[in-house]
Amino acid sequence: ILGLELTTESYEELLSYRPLRRKAHLIEVLTKCGLEFGRNDTIDVLVERLAQYVSPSKAIASTSPRYGLNSDQLSKWCRELNLPSSGTIQERIARIVAHFDQLRPQLKVEADERARWYDFYEDLASRDYDRLRAQHIIEKDLEIETKFEEATKYLFAQKLNHTPLQQRGSNHPDGLLTLQSSYLMWDNKSKENPVNLKDHIGQFDAYIDQADKPVPIFLVIAPDFTDDSDAEAVRYHASHFDRNIALITAKDLKDVAEEWSSDKNKKREEPFPLGLMASTGRFSRPRLGKLV
Repeated sequence: ILGLELTTESYEELLSYRPLRRKAHLIEVLTKCGLEFGRNDTIDVLVERLAQYVSPSKAIASTSPRYGLNSDQLSKWCRELNLPSSGTIQERIARIVAHFDQLRPQLKVEADERARWYDFYEDLASRDYDRLRAQHIIEKDLEIETKFEEATKYLFAQKLNHTPLQQRGSNHPDGLLTLQSSYLMWDNKSKENPVNLKDHIGQFDAYIDQADKPVPIFLVIAPDFTDDSDAEAVRYHASHFDRNIALITAKDLKDVAEEWSSDKNKKREEPFPLGLMASTGRFSRPRLGKLV
């Protein structure tokens, strides 16, 4: 009746998509729409102004005048939302807006829950039952695996600026990211003791084999690893030159996420370069050199 494309809650959810929150995009949209803003305004302030004065479809892109997300970015977003990715720019924008029009406000609560699980990321990895129960992170032991996996998706999406891809069925790794024309896969292993790669390498190899694109990087995320796991990863790479199984502890991964998303990093709004994870065996942060 009012001619609005989305409810306030749905529009806020749409504007949480990382490419829309980049300062360059926000400034471009506000400028093209003839709206005033301060050059020193924070991203949150710019997003609020966008939500108040610009319609959702215009906040994404426009063809006259041309600005915003390009055709490839719109196609990628459509695929991530399980929407058809073909058609004109306006058709794809309309599909995206229609998708968010069907969402319910409770999605915001779920995102907040993941942020809290992320706060106890290392405890989820090591299955610290007492601490997790005391902090009301879990009520049942079985919740640990799911919340460890969801906290990892939150880490990649909100801290490292990579949106995990949707996967069909149940026989797949815990996470999948686009890596140019390839994939980065990961699997979470929450254990009270160090993980032995040999116990799981057949499972990981099968995941890689069934992928429809090359998988040069497979991350195993765990509280710790046995001493011989590093050698096992090297032996696997010796038989599969185009595949790297990287062993990274939950602590090390969270440290990288916090470092990349910190205010000290001028590139924090950009996607973390996943190629830096392309190492075989134990992940070593000092090898990466300066990130920030």
